[in-house]
Amino acid sequence: MGGSLKRATVENRLFCPPHFADTLVPRTGLLTRLAQADQPVALLLGPPGSGKTATLTLFYQNLVAQGKSVLWANLGDGDFDAVTHQAQLSLSDAADEGLYLLLDGLERVSEPEMCRQMERWIVGLPRTIRVLATAHHLHGPVLHDLWLRGQLERIGPEALALDDFEAAALLGPRWSSADACLLNDLMEGWAAGLKFLAQDPTATMALLDPRADSLALPRGLGDYFDDVICAQLSPEILSLLLDLSAFDRFSPDIVASLSTTKAWPEIEELIRRGLFIQYRDATCGWAGLHPAFARHLQRKMRQADPARFESMRIFAANWFAERGFASDAVRHAIGVADSTTAAQIIERAGAISVDLADGPDLGLEVKIPPDRAGELPMLFLSQVYNRLRHGKHHEARIAFDAAAELTENYNRIENSADAEIVATWAASIEIVFYSLADAPVPGDRIAYLETRLLRFLDTQPILAAVIASVLAFFYVDTGRFSEAIRISRLGFHAQRADNSSKVTLFLDLHYASALIATDTIDQAIAHVVHAQKLAHLECGPHTYEVLTSQLMRGVLHYECNELDAALDNLMPALEQLRNINGWLWLYLEGFTAAVSVHCAQGNTEKALQQIRVGEAFAQERNLKRLLRKLAIARVHVLISMGELRDAAQQIDTLLSELAADKCGCRVIESEALLASALLMLELGRPRDALGEIERIDMVLLGDADLRLRFSYHCLFMRAARTLRRYNSAVEHMSVAVGIARQAGLARRAADHSKTLIDVTDLSLRSGRKLPAAVEAYVHSLRSSEPHPASASKTEVVGQNYALSPRESEIITLVAEGLSAKEIASQLGISEGTVKSHRKKIHDKLGVSTRSQAISRARELLII
Repeated sequence: MGGSLKRATVENRLFCPPHFADTLVPRTGLLTRLAQADQPVALLLGPPGSGKTATLTLFYQNLVAQGKSVLWANLGDGDFDAVTHQAQLSLSDAADEGLYLLLDGLERVSEPEMCRQMERWIVGLPRTIRVLATAHHLHGPVLHDLWLRGQLERIGPEALALDDFEAAALLGPRWSSADACLLNDLMEGWAAGLKFLAQDPTATMALLDPRADSLALPRGLGDYFDDVICAQLSPEILSLLLDLSAFDRFSPDIVASLSTTKAWPEIEELIRRGLFIQYRDATCGWAGLHPAFARHLQRKMRQADPARFESMRIFAANWFAERGFASDAVRHAIGVADSTTAAQIIERAGAISVDLADGPDLGLEVKIPPDRAGELPMLFLSQVYNRLRHGKHHEARIAFDAAAELTENYNRIENSADAEIVATWAASIEIVFYSLADAPVPGDRIAYLETRLLRFLDTQPILAAVIASVLAFFYVDTGRFSEAIRISRLGFHAQRADNSSKVTLFLDLHYASALIATDTIDQAIAHVVHAQKLAHLECGPHTYEVLTSQLMRGVLHYECNELDAALDNLMPALEQLRNINGWLWLYLEGFTAAVSVHCAQGNTEKALQQIRVGEAFAQERNLKRLLRKLAIARVHVLISMGELRDAAQQIDTLLSELAADKCGCRVIESEALLASALLMLELGRPRDALGEIERIDMVLLGDADLRLRFSYHCLFMRAARTLRRYNSAVEHMSVAVGIARQAGLARRAADHSKTLIDVTDLSLRSGRKLPAAVEAYVHSLRSSEPHPASASKTEVVGQNYALSPRESEIITLVAEGLSAKEIASQLGISEGTVKSHRKKIHDKLGVSTRSQAISRARELLII
């Protein structure tokens, strides 16, 4: 009895998967990979706590649920005979259907001969057995040979790492998705670490608080590192790792400079064993500690020897600075407690140049005063830029102007810095201040930066890219889109193969803005998506870069008629807009897109509320153009609500303001005139609508944003259609469809679909042959309900298209009873020209009298 009980206990220990108290996180992708692996052996490889056993347990449960023959075995040094015996029994029971053999813990077979015996046994198993095992790393020549022959699949730590969604599921509903991403970054997808965080929410909350001890970890996690990881290390290696924890990454040279022994081979062995150290590059020249493990070691060193802790940080910063690793130098200098030393290292490394490349946010607690701007100009300017990023533009302007006065506009600086480079950085920031104030930029400042761009294109790639970014948003802001595209391309060229810097992000956004205006939404999407990716990789949540790229993403979703996705991006970003400084184009696009989405969804109250929020923001920042843009948006909302009297008052006030403002924005004036034309159409006054449309500067319109041009042609089409000037309506319809097709203006086309369809049908009924692409596009706009058409208007009228737009206008006025003199006065042409047009109309229509012409024109649906 006792023997049976003992044998059963042993079998339970050996052949039963572990019981997990909590529900396991689904690993769908990983389980699919295990199920679809073609090799007879698959190894899950990773450090302790990386989820190998949990994943294998989930796979075991799936196999059992499918009725597969499966054997689980918990490995150890003394269990080889029992495991092989049980595998033989299970294979006999499985017969022809095969057997899944799941071996957990190859690393626990530590005795060398037993390890070799286990590996040879695995290799010699019949092909009807599929082996899946876990281990810290791939060890032993037998398994390596199996891998080289393509019969073993390695599933390493990168595959085992939890993604952000899986991490959020493990952490639980307490944490927002943004916080879960931050915590997952800290743990690098390490399942056990995230479990420790979930079990101690108070300590975990402190990790997300920038005011808290940045090195603090939940106590359970610290104990794990001490008891499971550090306990395995020799005192010499543990001491070396404490020093190396001050380095974000380290190399054999750094290890040699810190150790009196040849320690790098021992470091490589720790990497091979997966003990929270890993290579950081493809050539295996750089290694780094796991972020959480590094925090733990840093805290231990700071508590035991704070002087040593500080000296190692300074040593690390200087080591990288002396060898030209500017970003590394700045990252390490930021952590130095001695602000004077930190400032000197950061200045020497390049400060703002590093920040806008791939360096950290240089928001040091100790601010460089303006009277030291000549001594530390690059760091001073980086701190001015940092204030701008965080919405402190008044504070930034005061500091910038004070330093400009003390340094003779950033030209009188110490010899340690390049005066020309410093002055160029200052000039770039100065343009940003003009933009933030919604003030015109002096032409000489733009010309200066254009010259500096060419000067630094091949020698200072980050500075050249920054200049290009600043000039690009200036050109977008002033409607010079072709120049914005040209200058953005120069910025991309300056960086050549490096497209991962922060400044690339802004080049992407400004380039996308120009593409929206001149090319296609699809082209713009690619650049905005890249910008968002960079923002999340380089900057972190709720930052200037993330919010600006998120706003642009929302605008693109709106233009693509993806309204819910647009709001999902726009609203969170707009709510945090006061915490950053963007550029005016971004504000105009973001606020008006949000208003338009609410209006399109029938939420006019939300649309008006969004306008009020935008107006408050515009008044706070003194942004006159944003106020006027929002006034136009209000007119559109009021029209959609049927509040035409209020809309008329709003547009009259706005047009009066624009007429009185001699330096007003002509683009906004054009948009206001189009809004007025829309109101006239809603009031049943198409002739007045055409009058408003014809006040728009045609030269300006030729280079304007495609979206403005599309609206112009759609409203002209609608007014002409109402006035029965059918040729003119069809011509404007064709142009509008061409723009919508080219640019991908799905939302705007949907807004005008009724008239586009109506004019297209009218043209087809009257025998006009339209391009196939135009017909196909308009057909795509039709709803599932057939567009109503009167049966009395189905005859084909072959010569409708023969009248020119001017001839169509004239016959319409003739039908209204106007004389040749009155028509000439209204159209601004001579009376003789009117008579000449009337003769051509009679010839084309095949008539000889005025009444016959009117009657025939009505038959042909010209009027």
